[in-house]
Amino acid sequence: MPITKGQIVFDGEFTQSQIREAKEEIKSEEEQKKQFEKLEGLVERSQDVLFRVKTVFPFDLFPDCLCIDENKVSIISKTFMGTEHVRSVLIGDITDVTVQTTPFLSTLEIIDSSNVRNPIYIKVDNLKTKDAVRARRIIQGLIAVKQSKIDISGLEHRELVSKLEKLGEAKGGE
Repeated sequence: MPITKGQIVFDGEFTQSQIREAKEEIKSEEEQKKQFEKLEGLVERSQDVLFRVKTVFPFDLFPDCLCIDENKVSIISKTFMGTEHVRSVLIGDITDVTVQTTPFLSTLEIIDSSNVRNPIYIKVDNLKTKDAVRARRIIQGLIAVKQSKIDISGLEHRELVSKLEKLGEAKGGE
């Protein structure tokens, strides 16, 4: 009985071990294709910024930018014209996100625990309070989704942000 997979046809002329090897090679190629497609999807989704906010001018002469996507949080700090420092933290490495609020401006603090012994505290000052609170909610929602291993790749942008905000909302406080 011939075994067919794609365009490869095995007839009775091959040994069982050759057939097994060919099947394994086909499986390996299919697995590589799946991994490549997964990578392509990851790259595409990482280009989709869920939330972006800048610090408030004139309190910050060179406004910094906080960008959140499904996989990471990026902080782009501008120190002088044309100079910037970009720091990205994977969602899985974030252990806590806090907001210190005042009536007008707030500080968002992210704890990067990629090095468990020496966690890094990252502060973004001079954010509008509503933006800082919204960023915290989205990041907390992403942390919860990542820890629960939920696939969110099928959700539309608006729906995803809405669900993440609801998931990351502090009960009784915000």
